Amino acid sequence: MRYRRGELWYHSDFRKLWFGESVSLIGTYATQLMFPLVAVTHLRASPTELGVVSAAQFAPGLLLTLVAGYWADRLGRRPMLVGSNLARMATLAAAIALLQTGALRVWSWCVIAFVLGTFTAAFNVAWHSYLPVVVERRHLVEGNAKMQASYSVAQLAGAGLGGWLLKLLSPAIAFLLDIASYAVSVIALLAIRKREPRHVQPTGDDESTARRLTHGVRLLWRDLVLRALLLEGAWFNFCEQALLTLFMIYAVRFLDLDTGQVGLCIALGSVGAVVGSVVAARMERRCGTVRTLVIAIGLASCSPILVPVASGPKLVAVALIVLSFNVYGLGLTVFNVHNLSQRQARTDPSALGRVTAAVGTIAVGALPLGAIVGGLLGDLLGVRLSLAVVAAAFVTGWLLFALALPRLFGEPPAPGVTPADTVPAAATGSAVVAAEPST
Repeated sequence: MRYRRGELWYHSDFRKLWFGESVSLIGTYATQLMFPLVAVTHLRASPTELGVVSAAQFAPGLLLTLVAGYWADRLGRRPMLVGSNLARMATLAAAIALLQTGALRVWSWCVIAFVLGTFTAAFNVAWHSYLPVVVERRHLVEGNAKMQASYSVAQLAGAGLGGWLLKLLSPAIAFLLDIASYAVSVIALLAIRKREPRHVQPTGDDESTARRLTHGVRLLWRDLVLRALLLEGAWFNFCEQALLTLFMIYAVRFLDLDTGQVGLCIALGSVGAVVGSVVAARMERRCGTVRTLVIAIGLASCSPILVPVASGPKLVAVALIVLSFNVYGLGLTVFNVHNLSQRQARTDPSALGRVTAAVGTIAVGALPLGAIVGGLLGDLLGVRLSLAVVAAAFVTGWLLFALALPRLFGEPPAPGVTPADTVPAAATGSAVVAAEPST
């Protein structure tokens, strides 16, 4: 069928999914910012303790995502989405109880962060594999671009909201707003009318549970292009979380920024991500897939150099941080739009949950490791020097990726992977495609 851009504006089920996810994302990003800030400002956490708190939010991505992908394919994506939101609402209610009773400690904050991260990981696996159920294949790029735009706006609004709520009101009120956002998401998901088809799962006696759980990993690993993108994504995420862990301490204790100013820096820095969601398709049509991937992740990898440089007058330091985050968000958003779309397009629907879980386990699973290493580096080398080391690691990973990717794109797809030329041209813009490596 001929593809016309803008069709999804008239797609009722997609609008419900998009609206519900967009509202919940604002609360999610506010909470993700507040967890480390509460540890820094209320609990006076050290760099290592802050690294553990941050790691607890993302550790489930490493430990439990494969299981979540397996059950998403067996039970259905929408039931998992609804259940994950309800569980996150209950977890945040427990966090409010700890705050209000004065029983909050670093260890209990880590437990709350881990439980919340568990259901967030399950939600992310389910929604990435649920979008192709709601929309047709030719709409995947447009749908993912709109969802990435929501991510970008949510980062802007959520980070700013979280920082200022901590400054003006309290964490408990912010968590109540997040609970309300998950409730909106549940209502929107239940209103979607399109039924999800049930895929028959292989149940042969010769396949163990471990092989079923790792099926998505094997599909990704035997394709050289997907493997390269996956490894770059894991390294990038490792460096990203080390950077963010160190940045929280650097901003509050070295640049003397309050929580509202930290939130404002991150919010203003998210404008670049909004721009990236708008120009993603145009950039690939003009530059081709390989150049788009290399240029986009290169922008995101080089921008952290500006963070340890930020010092002196507060206005100059904030300007450099905002510039760094804008370039970072622009490059990463362009990169993720196309990788996510192509992973969805070339994966068999019956295995999409497990393939998405494999990406989450390896690439997103690097986040908690990066948080711990970042905290340890901060204690061993000092915060500013550690930021410089992490910035150098970003650039090193990108250079290796840029050298390898053009050669690997000449390799044929692995067996069992849909060739890219079966994807409608209007939805891709290139002959060879790859999986999303990052967030």
